[in-house]
Amino acid sequence: MAVPDLSPGEWHGVKAAMRAVADCGCTAADAPGMIGRLMGAMRGGKAASVALPDHLHPVRAFICANSHHRTPGPGVVDALAQQGFSRAQIAAMALLAG
Repeated sequence: MAVPDLSPGEWHGVKAAMRAVADCGCTAADAPGMIGRLMGAMRGGKAASVALPDHLHPVRAFICANSHHRTPGPGVVDALAQQGFSRAQIAAMALLAG
């Protein structure tokens, strides 16, 4: 995947969003398939360590899905776009998460 061409301000938005959800790890329920859930359970699952504001839930869902090499759930990309993220920023988050 090619690196998206973003302005410094757009990269800052990506960085800020990813930092905001960095301590809100993916739980075992986010892991793909039964093996992923079992591995997550064996590792104790990585429960979210901080409460997450509502507007960051789509960011977290997107990052978790991409870090597990899955397609984000329906509406997640649309929710990110509605929050003002460009397609290039969303592609950058996918690249960094994977």
